[in-house]
Amino acid sequence: MSAAPNPLESFASAPLERPRPQGAYDLLVTLGSGGMGEVFLASRRGRDGFRKMCVVKKLRPNLEHDEQFRTMFSREGRIAARMNHPNVVSTDEIGEHDGALYLAMEYLEGQTLRGLIGEVVAGEHTVSPLLWVSILCDVLEGLHYIHELRDFDGSQLGLVHGDVSPHNVCLTYDGRVSLIDFGSAVITRDAPSDRELVTGKLGYMSPECVACKPYDRRSDIYSAGIVLWELLAGMRVPRERAVAGMRPKAIPPLSAVMEEISPDLEAIVARAVSIDQKKRYPTAAAMRRDLEGFLERSRRPVRRSALTDLLTGIYGDDRRELDELTRERIAKLEMTASGVRPMRPSMESFSDQMTVKFDRSKLSFLANKPPRIAVATPAVTANAAASQARRPTDDVAPRTEHTPIPMAPAVRHAETFAPGHAHMGPVDDTDVFLGTLARARQRRMLAALFIALLCAGGTAFLVMFQLHFGE
Repeated sequence: MSAAPNPLESFASAPLERPRPQGAYDLLVTLGSGGMGEVFLASRRGRDGFRKMCVVKKLRPNLEHDEQFRTMFSREGRIAARMNHPNVVSTDEIGEHDGALYLAMEYLEGQTLRGLIGEVVAGEHTVSPLLWVSILCDVLEGLHYIHELRDFDGSQLGLVHGDVSPHNVCLTYDGRVSLIDFGSAVITRDAPSDRELVTGKLGYMSPECVACKPYDRRSDIYSAGIVLWELLAGMRVPRERAVAGMRPKAIPPLSAVMEEISPDLEAIVARAVSIDQKKRYPTAAAMRRDLEGFLERSRRPVRRSALTDLLTGIYGDDRRELDELTRERIAKLEMTASGVRPMRPSMESFSDQMTVKFDRSKLSFLANKPPRIAVATPAVTANAAASQARRPTDDVAPRTEHTPIPMAPAVRHAETFAPGHAHMGPVDDTDVFLGTLARARQRRMLAALFIALLCAGGTAFLVMFQLHFGE
């Protein structure tokens, strides 16, 4: 198995430069993308400052006008909206914004099973086989709920997930295990017997699914068995990539690749990955019962806190980084929505952006006096240079400090100064603060200059007095 990329790296490679609206939601951070959609961490807006964190899955821009993919995306939303189980992600709504379809889903704060496998394969962490078995028990519980789902009239839907893999198993930081992504789900009750379009990951597909033959819930059980085989063996299944029309080879027993393996556990996995559908477990619940029986016989109970401690130890820094980025962008959204400027920051907050220059050449007549300090910032320097190319005309009325400043929702405009001062175009909030600081510095510098002139005049008077009366 290859190491999985960190979710933080996925949004760092193509981040949202600023929060972006999507209907009633604000997209905050890009979490990743798949074959059909892009996934974002988002916040739902409401009245009186209401905000709720969620995940928004958006149809990819190049597929927004493809009717086939729009139909598949809508079907995914209708199927996922029926789910209400702790081991299955819940979906709140399907909507459309500017012609783009999106799904709003529950926010599961954690990592995928694929990401955890990547950390283990890297060799920095180890996981007990019993913990792997416990995780798969929760996956099977979610699968059984999906398989038993009924329509509003009470009839069984015959729902198959169709893409059970480590990529679609989410592990939350509080120890919860949930199935996600129903883009490949099929309602076998309504589906034709011959399926020309098969979606999912080839390495985890059942033989009948690859051959485009009729399949049912036992196809998901086969995929879950492959996942468990790889978790215990610590490697990918060494089998040929099956294609339609080829008879896949049998999965080798775990004892062929592991030095130590319980015969009971090996038999459970072998039954789940049988090539013959009739030899597999009939239901996910039946396989889960056998795995739970194995855990009981091992007499080493697996606590939920074991998964929590493992994820916190591996992803603690990533979690804090994502939390800080989320808080920062939500604060920016609330500031923009309120239309009120933030409080004036302290000088220390701009210490990294300020350059202090001592200009002694212009103060040579006061050799014994402290030098004048000129403070320049990148934003002020850039705006001053731009003002040379576009100075305001005389017909522009100067603004006073009591004149209201027009402010757009997303872009703020700084004040238009009187002739002779720099004229700034659209700027961000930092530039506005720096403009305020510049005016304050000018007042302080004028006061210092006045005091310096008084001192110079007094010195000159004393020198003349001494020269006149000293003789």
